[in-house]
Amino acid sequence: DTRKNGGWLAVSMLTREEAKRYGEYVGKLDTMYRTLSGDYDPKDVVAAVFNARHYDKTRKGLARTLLDAGVGYIPKDSNPSPGEVAGLGILDERGRNLQAGRYILPVRDYYGKPVALVGWYPDKRKYMTTAGELFSKAKLFYGLEQYPFEEGAPLFLCEGMFDTLAIRSCGLPALGVMGVEMSDDKHMLLEAVAAGRRVVGVPDQDEAGENVARNDKWGLLELGGCYLRWDRESLIDGHSIKDADDLINFVGERAGAGILRSAARQETKRVVLRLQV
Repeated sequence: DTRKNGGWLAVSMLTREEAKRYGEYVGKLDTMYRTLSGDYDPKDVVAAVFNARHYDKTRKGLARTLLDAGVGYIPKDSNPSPGEVAGLGILDERGRNLQAGRYILPVRDYYGKPVALVGWYPDKRKYMTTAGELFSKAKLFYGLEQYPFEEGAPLFLCEGMFDTLAIRSCGLPALGVMGVEMSDDKHMLLEAVAAGRRVVGVPDQDEAGENVARNDKWGLLELGGCYLRWDRESLIDGHSIKDADDLINFVGERAGAGILRSAARQETKRVVLRLQV
């Protein structure tokens, strides 16, 4: 089945000893994440994320999606001992918790096990990724725990994690590249999990994103996919719409689902929206 195909891509290069080590690693990270974030009700964390990112409070789909994604919060005074988190990449060279005071989105494998923690907070750094040596952005996407995807649904591909979650809040499957770079390993993985379905790329509306779409940097056209863009003059209520997260937050989840499904049905290689509200 498709899960076995994807699982084969993920573990085919592992020896028995490496597979055992991987299992121990994800188990330890899962336990530590639960321990570090365990004092906070996930629903309260979702409410805090909504406030910090200025989300429309009526977005029930996003609230459910954040909960499903395992969002958490690690308090500012969190200070695990080096022995507790050895090999997980959580502490810096001075022994400080890199994720202290940040909202956490775990990057999970096919079976829902965390392989890395990405912390977000609206400061200068915004994102902090902590992961041990067994994690590589070049080998997996954010959101693989959704796999296998809904039968017949298109698959959307975004740069960022919140863009991915925004599309998922519309009831559609989406994966995050976690940047703009698409390695050969990731492209092979994408081909396997897409399993012939329409793949729609939604990179950010900036120069880097335009380069991805214009030059097919994600290799979607050879899979029969397309790219969704909107012109740079697009405004909604006077706000510039820079990515999928912005788009869904301003048009709403129901309208967003309609826009995305319509884009996936287009037979062109580049679908361009004109957004003026």
